[in-house]
Amino acid sequence: MRPFTISEPRVLAPPRRVARVESYHEGHEEARSGKLPSVFIRVYPWFPSNSKSPNPQIPKSLSSAFLRALRGEICFSASRRLGGEEPTHRRAITLIELLVVITIMMLLAAYALPKMQPASEQRRIREAARMVSVFMARAANRAKETGRPCGVKFQFLENPVISPTGGESRAASNTLFEVEVPPAYAGLSTDSRVTVQVVGNMLRVNSMSGDLDPLLIQQGDLMQLNNQGPWYRIAALGTDTAMLEVNPERLTRTPWTSTLSAPVPFTILRQPSPTIAPPLRLPRGTVVDLGWSGTNQDRRQFSSGDGDVMVLFSPNGSVSRYYYYPPGGTRETVTPSEPLFFLVGREMQVGLKLPDYLLWQAKGVSPENVPDEEKPNWQLPDNLWITVSPQTGLIAVTESAEPTDFYAAGPPWVEDDGIDEARAFAKQSRGMGGR
Repeated sequence: MRPFTISEPRVLAPPRRVARVESYHEGHEEARSGKLPSVFIRVYPWFPSNSKSPNPQIPKSLSSAFLRALRGEICFSASRRLGGEEPTHRRAITLIELLVVITIMMLLAAYALPKMQPASEQRRIREAARMVSVFMARAANRAKETGRPCGVKFQFLENPVISPTGGESRAASNTLFEVEVPPAYAGLSTDSRVTVQVVGNMLRVNSMSGDLDPLLIQQGDLMQLNNQGPWYRIAALGTDTAMLEVNPERLTRTPWTSTLSAPVPFTILRQPSPTIAPPLRLPRGTVVDLGWSGTNQDRRQFSSGDGDVMVLFSPNGSVSRYYYYPPGGTRETVTPSEPLFFLVGREMQVGLKLPDYLLWQAKGVSPENVPDEEKPNWQLPDNLWITVSPQTGLIAVTESAEPTDFYAAGPPWVEDDGIDEARAFAKQSRGMGGR
């Protein structure tokens, strides 16, 4: 090793107690090969030139190390570049550390996700119930604005839900449409007339001017003859011909006979048709379970799945009528006298029957502790009921009550009793408020 010195001495304060720095380097073979040499720094006391002590020269490149020595930070060795730069130390993440962090995150996610799923489903059900109630309220307001009945159509599922027990059902809706009744139809002109005659147990109506066009009217519309008397349902349409249903008991009391009558005016109340408003689509996995929706008298009135369900509001705010299809029958029109109940629940629970409680009890599981996946929607307290008052049109969202009495009743478990208990809050119109 040999001393490494540079001219241009530098005097630093304090003048009588400083230090001199000598640096040595070794590894000449490494320096020649382009590798960085090791630099060693030694610190000695230093005195001004008028003293008898030697006065070594202080290299510029080592001035920073010299100042650190004065502050007490004596550096015994350091790896430097030839220009005197201090090294930059970087700490990297090893592959093992990265794998440990990923493993911990996966364990936390596997633990947290099952805990979060029920809360997420409950939020979707609340949001679905809110969306349906707002959609129905908007239809009621439209009826007041237009002066014509307006309402909501619950479109049945296109594809049936297949339950774990093997059954399937379409009696649910995740798409709602706004519908309204078109203006009353009285023909293509003010002089439109029809002739009437009794044919069997029905009335046959004939038009000579093309007023009974199937593009303008359809089966199921209501027709009044001579602007008075009862409304007859159109059972069939032909070329300028319509067949009207008549109650056999009233057929003998009608003014019509088997002889063709004189031309008389008519009025047709057409069925509701969709408006231009966009349909409402419920959040994923949520439906209006029509299989458990209906009235107090007929708890599962809309469960047939043979056709869509419509609820119409009148311009005065009340429920004008609703349409549904009974099992295996044609569409019926009902003027309600009691509240309508619609159950908002999970799509995967549609069509489920009552669990086999005796089988679960043999396994040591009580009826109330049967897994939720095995229960129909009305037994889940997280689901919600939407209640529509027929007189005022008031729409309320209520929680589903826990059917504790139903569980405790024991066999045979009566399904209607359980539905009544689940609707307890809905019957009391105990709304959820802002929750």
